[in-house]
Amino acid sequence: MDDYLSGDLIPSPEQLNYLKKYYDNEVSRLLTSYSGIKEIYYGDRYTEERMVALFRAFNPEISSDLDDFFSSAVNGSVPESDINNIIFIAMTAPEPFRSQFFNNLENVKLGNVGESYFDPDTKHTLYILKSCFHPETGRIDLCLRKDKDAFMNCYSGAYWAFFHEYGHALDYMSGEGNHHYSELYNDGVMYGYIYADVYDDIQEKVYEIANRRLRFTIDIATADMITTALIRGDKLLIVDDKIYRQQLYRKIFDDVYGEFIDESVSYLYLNHSVLTYNTYSYDENTHMCQPHGPDAVSNSTMISDMFCGVTNGFIQGVAGHPKEDEFGNNYWYHDDGTHTGLLVAEGYASYYAYSMLDNEEALQIMREYLPDYMVELDNMTQDVSRLTEQEK
Repeated sequence: MDDYLSGDLIPSPEQLNYLKKYYDNEVSRLLTSYSGIKEIYYGDRYTEERMVALFRAFNPEISSDLDDFFSSAVNGSVPESDINNIIFIAMTAPEPFRSQFFNNLENVKLGNVGESYFDPDTKHTLYILKSCFHPETGRIDLCLRKDKDAFMNCYSGAYWAFFHEYGHALDYMSGEGNHHYSELYNDGVMYGYIYADVYDDIQEKVYEIANRRLRFTIDIATADMITTALIRGDKLLIVDDKIYRQQLYRKIFDDVYGEFIDESVSYLYLNHSVLTYNTYSYDENTHMCQPHGPDAVSNSTMISDMFCGVTNGFIQGVAGHPKEDEFGNNYWYHDDGTHTGLLVAEGYASYYAYSMLDNEEALQIMREYLPDYMVELDNMTQDVSRLTEQEK
């Protein structure tokens, strides 16, 4: 078997049929349960390499597309061990996300990969500060700096950033003009769903604080006033003709804000020092991915981004994208108050990444805080499959 996998022997059609059955049986045996993936990833590099080699052997066109994709970087290169891990994660990912990844490799290219590269035009070394997808070129930059690593040390778990940026590419390819499909989907309803879900989450906290902490019952008009003030980040919007009530309502405002920020390091935003909610971490000794390993690093930056975006940076927590980008521009809103479209794009990319990593726990957290939006994302992903197939 190993002779065939190494390429030293070329199988006959009969042997190829036998090997295909062997491959199908191996996949069925190892991947019938979540524990199967865990068994593979706890240090068994030989098993992972064997499964990837079999996958490549029986999918020669995909294997060629993978080679072209990983060799397409303008500067730098992807380490072989990372290529192997990415392929394994992708081939064991749930549908339709698995097929979306493999079917669009020829439409996505890599840009700059690594920590830095030499720019011949400026004659300077340029640093890759973050991983990002460039719509104008269709290329993905992958930062391999330790604190911003797209691969082994990714802040949201091994390889999350890689699949996040790939999700951006799929979203943009599915859209029209200079717009991501998530911005155009169903006549642009996605932002409204995000806003409504975040509004409901904040208002639920307003009622909870009022009843639990202050033992004070408020009517819906008052709850709306406090919630709107939190959305806009302006406590002065809370007014009442009775000073004592106004002070009480503003106390609720402060407590709700404080509790969301506290949760940003404990549950809602899943700070890595408290909870682990990512499928894969990375073992630097074995160069293997580990599911829920002891050193796994993860936070649900999608949730943080949604709250940061809707409140225009007021409830920011540990958001992956703060209000201002590296150039000082508002990431979420134009000067006229209209949204930039990036809130819905970031939401889809994070949803795609967690889906590719088969991270049901993180997805469940998203469904808890963004229930209506997540339903629409589930529906939208079927459109992405159809629209990206048309691009081929």
